[in-house]
Amino acid sequence: MNKVLVVALGLAFSLSAWAQETKYALRANVVELVQGGTLDFEASVGFSRHWSADADVRYNPYFDASRQRSFGVGARWWPWYVYSGLWLSGKARYQEYSMTSAFTEEGDRYGGSLTAGYSRMLGKNLNLDFGLGFWTGYETYSVYACETCGRIRERGSKYFLRPDQLILALTLVF
Repeated sequence: MNKVLVVALGLAFSLSAWAQETKYALRANVVELVQGGTLDFEASVGFSRHWSADADVRYNPYFDASRQRSFGVGARWWPWYVYSGLWLSGKARYQEYSMTSAFTEEGDRYGGSLTAGYSRMLGKNLNLDFGLGFWTGYETYSVYACETCGRIRERGSKYFLRPDQLILALTLVF
């Protein structure tokens, strides 16, 4: 009976310590919104002193010639403490896109991204984040002769390496 009580108390104290250390955050990237009207939001949970897990969504329905839906999930490493100072992030990412210029190109991209940045604490619950990321992967695409005719000029697939994000974001930590 005493062993069960010791294990139960140890588990209770461990869960209590984990709950006190757990922090959540919501981030909105201002650069993406101002640059092309893309809504870019990220939710994350800090699960240890140096690690947080995050998921993001980007959506641009119509504001400029480049429409997109993008989803990413990953982890962020914080050398000092979660949600403060320098960080490195890795994510798996999917993007569905459509670009209109002389021709219309539509496609899907799959891959992974690496991002580095800095989180400046402005207050107890508000941070200003800076960062830059790149991503690489594989894309499949179709190029159409005009926006409405549906006649395919070219279809293919290729590997890519491209910028992922320029981050200037407000982060609410709670």
